[in-house]
Amino acid sequence: MLFQEKIESLLEALVSQGVSFHFPGSRPAGALFGLDQAYYPAESHSEHVEMIHLTNGQVAIQVNGAWFPLTVGQPQVFLMNTFHSEHFLDSERTYELFWLSLNPFMINLHTTGYSPDRGYGQSSLRRSLHPPRMEALWKCLKKPVLDRPRFMALLLECLDNCLKNPHAGSVDYHIAAVELVRRYLEDYYSRQIHLADLADMCHYSIGHLSAIFRKTVGVPVYEYLCRIRLTHAARLLRSGKHRIKDVATATGFTDQLYFSRRFSKQYGMAPSRYAERFGRKTKN
Repeated sequence: MLFQEKIESLLEALVSQGVSFHFPGSRPAGALFGLDQAYYPAESHSEHVEMIHLTNGQVAIQVNGAWFPLTVGQPQVFLMNTFHSEHFLDSERTYELFWLSLNPFMINLHTTGYSPDRGYGQSSLRRSLHPPRMEALWKCLKKPVLDRPRFMALLLECLDNCLKNPHAGSVDYHIAAVELVRRYLEDYYSRQIHLADLADMCHYSIGHLSAIFRKTVGVPVYEYLCRIRLTHAARLLRSGKHRIKDVATATGFTDQLYFSRRFSKQYGMAPSRYAERFGRKTKN
């Protein structure tokens, strides 16, 4: 199984060393002076949580603008909206970080690292894990105050399950990334969704994600999202319980005129006409 040894090593580290949590506004102990040429500009994520485990060498990690050395294998968790980046500690020494990206539906795995001859890079090999307890783990992460013991218990259970069932739910990573985006859009269509956030969840560039999504699904990401929103809008209109402008807002449309135009194109009639024909009396 791809990354099996790294998952086993991570499990051992979680049990023996625990985990260090970083959250918005936190400042790590033992901060270093500023470093230049980080592998990537500090980034934060509002739709997924990331964990790293140092598997080789030493590295400097930036958290919310402060750098600190990571020289042992204690796993680090970057909770949502926590800025982070990485940098070598010694330009003559290699390092490798094992990454877990936790989102509502799965855990995505990849590695980043540095070597003197190749510079910075990330693995082309990726893996997606689909443990049965993923939903419970995500709900734990979404709570306003993280229950750390429960998070640890659920994470250990998820990783252990993946080792015991290495082929369960195993799919090509490209397919898994597209499925992640589809499920996210179907569940969170009412939110304001940005392509950059979807790409971050998959650890793809916006262009690459857009290309594989369109190739797999047949339409661009935003067109797929619009169709989902229109389907739910039609359902609400059929109920006859909502004003048209409220239906537009509830399904993620910020422009009522655009909503009406797209709805008419999809269903062959204006939202008001659709509600009159297929639903009970609708408030105007």
